[in-house]
Amino acid sequence: MHKIGKIKLENNLVLAPMAGITNIAFRLLCKKYGCGLVYSEMINANAIVRNNKATLNLTQTCKQEKPIAMQLFGTKIDVIKKAVKILEKKADIIDFNFGCPAKQIIQQGAGAALLKRPAKIKEIIEAMVSSTSKPVTAKVRVGITNMKNCVKTAEIIEKAGASAIAVHGRTLKQGYSGKADWNAIKKIKKAVDIPVMGNGDVFNHKDAKEMLNKTNCDFVMIGRGACGNPHLFKQCNEYLNNGKVISGIDNKKMFLEYMELWKKYKLRFADIKLHAQYFTKGIDGAAKTRLKLSGCKTVEEIEKVFS
Repeated sequence: MHKIGKIKLENNLVLAPMAGITNIAFRLLCKKYGCGLVYSEMINANAIVRNNKATLNLTQTCKQEKPIAMQLFGTKIDVIKKAVKILEKKADIIDFNFGCPAKQIIQQGAGAALLKRPAKIKEIIEAMVSSTSKPVTAKVRVGITNMKNCVKTAEIIEKAGASAIAVHGRTLKQGYSGKADWNAIKKIKKAVDIPVMGNGDVFNHKDAKEMLNKTNCDFVMIGRGACGNPHLFKQCNEYLNNGKVISGIDNKKMFLEYMELWKKYKLRFADIKLHAQYFTKGIDGAAKTRLKLSGCKTVEEIEKVFS
């Protein structure tokens, strides 16, 4: 049985939180294809407390995708506490971001910039845990420029009361370049008693198995590998549980499924345009298709490209 706090999960595969990607339509698709736990996009604590409409839209959910983890970012303790109170009505798990490398987030002192401030990390997790009965989790990178403090950071998060920790095996300096250091994830797993989600460089079923074997982590968190390929969760489940290798399915078909959900939940045009690009992965004439998509101004035009 896979659990985070009291929340039971069907399996140990997790969809990583990704800005502009993990909207409700994409999460539902990943869930359909066998993802055990989905994460929302990053939610700005300040904006949600101010009732910002666009931010509130990111918290859209439905019972088919549950359990769902919603991820906050920010720096102000009083605001974070209020944001937790708002989110706990919808989320099953509330996560905090200590890993985002985006420039505009770092400039606010949020995301991975907080890795420089262990006392602040402790304060944030403690404040969240004291504000909700829902499990609180944290997503981190292994450091700013090196990994020497990664175990210490994880221990601080555990002691502050978190129910699990997701570890992306790259530093802030790396961004998404180079290789994820799975050894750092293994060290963290050895040091803490709470469940650890290994994240970074899982692009196929073999990677998922290798991540579990090499790090001993409890969950495999998949980010970019799932973009344009939610069916990856089914492939990973089959391989991990039955040793079976199943082939991929038609990306066009999956994209049209995404489009139906996108329409149902009335999401932003930017969401469908970005996902359309990802779903061209592996289709014949992918480069030409992407070129056509970049000029699309309406959903109808995108639909035409995929028909």
